[in-house]
Amino acid sequence: MIEKKQTKTHLISIEFGDQVHMKGFVIGLFLYVSILLYSVKMSTIFFYFYQINLFNTKERSIKNARHISKSSKNS
Repeated sequence: MIEKKQTKTHLISIEFGDQVHMKGFVIGLFLYVSILLYSVKMSTIFFYFYQINLFNTKERSIKNARHISKSSKNS
């Protein structure tokens, strides 16, 4: 029986086709993470401005209510 000598010292051997798949996987993972982070960033910006707008609307309504109550007392 002829024994083959093992010349590779690595446990995992990556062929050229596997390298192409790994490259595609890494690029896909990078795109997925970047799109995920971008969507989280945009949603936090949206909710931040929504809360500011909501706060300003409440402030304006309180000021208008005070103004209306003052004007009704004056008349």
